[in-house]
Amino acid sequence: MEKLYRCEEVANRYEVQITTVYDWIRKKNLPALMIGKSYMVQESDLKQFEEMRKTVKLECVEED
Repeated sequence: MEKLYRCEEVANRYEVQITTVYDWIRKKNLPALMIGKSYMVQESDLKQFEEMRKTVKLECVEED
């Protein structure tokens, strides 16, 4: 099973307030699962969240 993160862990990872994480979820920028009364975020959703916010796409450059 895929690793799940609590909103507090996501906030710590990105060095933002927990209310920012709740805002991302509410605005559907970050998918989350409602488990009981808590949101949980899957690791794959965090990776996709990061990829969508990259300002520069890195490409592999071959050297001669």
